[in-house]
Amino acid sequence: MSLIPSKVLTTEKVDDRLVFMTVEKPTNLTYKPGQFVRCAIPLVQEPKSDADFIARPYSMASHPSDDVLAFYIAKLPDGEMSPQMFNLNAGDIVYVDDTAWGMMTDMRLAKGETLFLMASGTGLASFLSFIKDGLWSRYERVIVVHSVRKNIDHVLTDRFNELARGHENAFDFVSITTREPNVSKMNGFNERLPALIESGEFEKNLNVELTPEKARVILCGNPEFVAAVKGVLKQRGFSAPRRGQMGTLVSETY
Repeated sequence: MSLIPSKVLTTEKVDDRLVFMTVEKPTNLTYKPGQFVRCAIPLVQEPKSDADFIARPYSMASHPSDDVLAFYIAKLPDGEMSPQMFNLNAGDIVYVDDTAWGMMTDMRLAKGETLFLMASGTGLASFLSFIKDGLWSRYERVIVVHSVRKNIDHVLTDRFNELARGHENAFDFVSITTREPNVSKMNGFNERLPALIESGEFEKNLNVELTPEKARVILCGNPEFVAAVKGVLKQRGFSAPRRGQMGTLVSETY
């Protein structure tokens, strides 16, 4: 069994459905920014195999050099796992896989001028790990794009701006809402990202070229978001890494 009991160290309830959590890091766990691990809750008092757990993958918001693991978790009303994760407190035990998974790493991307980190919902959490990884030594500009339904879901903006301190001239955080009914709360773009890219409004507003010659893209989010954005970018010539060749686009769904 590769699931290791780990103590919950801190929990920060962002609102009634979002929690930012840190837990003990399994001793043998190594990972790269953009990867994920399984977190698990036991179904029996003395679990002996993976079958005795309910487990789900969660991307790390922490950096590999950190002493703890950090997760950003959304409670799904009908979810089997997330409500239990949401209700954990400091001192509780959660099981964490000692092996990281996922191919959403910028090391699979060819060298480019601008790196776009595009996410929907809690897919944004993994990009905290990227920002902590000194991206400005590899890219001239880093642009984080967060697409949510309502403005209230933009809860990590300040964390990103804090991590980008000292690199403000080479960093942008782009807020996108798709179903915000309150005009006074609208900020950034209020349209779906694929439509913004197709219309040219996205590039015009940011004064940047979203082309495979200039840009590299990392996508993370729900399957519909990733598929829609990937489809628009592939029409522009972006391609995933394959057969040992670097790509211009990598993605992960949750």
